[in-house]
Amino acid sequence: MKKLIILAVVILVALVMASPAEAAVTIKRTGPGSVNTVVRTSTKSASSVNLMLGGIQNNSLSIVNSGLNFEIGNTTGGSIESGEASSEVDNESYVNGNQLTINQAANPCCDGDVLIHTTGPGSVNRVTMTSTKRVRVTNLMAGGVENNSLSIVNSGGNVSALNTVGGGIVTGDATSEHTNLSDVNTSVVSIVQ
Repeated sequence: MKKLIILAVVILVALVMASPAEAAVTIKRTGPGSVNTVVRTSTKSASSVNLMLGGIQNNSLSIVNSGLNFEIGNTTGGSIESGEASSEVDNESYVNGNQLTINQAANPCCDGDVLIHTTGPGSVNRVTMTSTKRVRVTNLMAGGVENNSLSIVNSGGNVSALNTVGGGIVTGDATSEHTNLSDVNTSVVSIVQ
């Protein structure tokens, strides 16, 4: 008596999809002239196309002044004192960040057990196991950051004039600080097979 068993498994896995475990195939005590065939095929494909276009423009203007103080025309003088003037500008830009994980680790094709036990004379036994895994990742990223920063800082331009008895002007520091941080076109691709 001929026994013909064909087991074909075709699996298409798209982006982080796991397939179930394959059951074991057991063929026991076949008669004379029997044909025993086990075929397992596991095909996994993952494809990802990431097209990211982006741009950021940061325009910063900082005007800091502790000067332009005037002491003019006092009979007994006087004094002008100005404190510190400061400015801090922080620009943080993040453009086109991508994290992709493709997991094809589960392999039911070759993990299952196949047992053809006792076969009679003239029997044909064939076991074919095939596993094909394909991953195609295309990252097209175009991004940019343009930072335009302008600082106008002044602690001068002070005038003490036409005072009968003395006079004085004391100014503090004028400072401006610009910080630009840009993270552009970062891609992390993790593939597990």
